[in-house]
Amino acid sequence: MLKGCDLYVNGASCPMCMSAIYWARINRVPLGTRLEDTIKQ
Repeated sequence: MLKGCDLYVNGASCPMCMSAIYWARINRVPLGTRLEDTIKQ
């Protein structure tokens, strides 16, 4: 359990990573870039 923690990422996480973030109960996941920029790559 990572309740009360924040996870800072550079781009959008994959679905498997997002599931792990959800189950770990991480409070916030601020992105370092916009989702539109991540999609372009």
